[in-house]
Amino acid sequence: MDINNENNNRAAKKDWTMWIVGINLVVMIIYTILFRQTEENYPMWGTAFFMMVQIVICLLTAIFFKRKAFLLSALAVLLIGFSTCWIAYSV
Repeated sequence: MDINNENNNRAAKKDWTMWIVGINLVVMIIYTILFRQTEENYPMWGTAFFMMVQIVICLLTAIFFKRKAFLLSALAVLLIGFSTCWIAYSV
C-alpha cells in the first residue's frame, strides 16, 4: 500500500517539474521570436538580456519553491537559449 502511494507522489512531482520547465521554455521561445522579428529595433543583446533575467528569476525562485524544477528550468533556458541565439543571429 505504501509503495503505490510513493509511486503516485513521484509521478506528481515529475508532472510539476515538466510543467515548470515547459512554461519557461515557451516563455523563452516567445520572446526569442519577438526579438528576432524586430531585429532592427532590438538586436541580439535584447534577447540575451531577457534570457539572463529569466535565468536569474528561475534561480531565485528555486531557493523558495520547487527547487529541482526551477534549477532544471534555468539550465534548460541557458543551454537551449544560448544555442538558439547562436543559430538565430548567425544566419
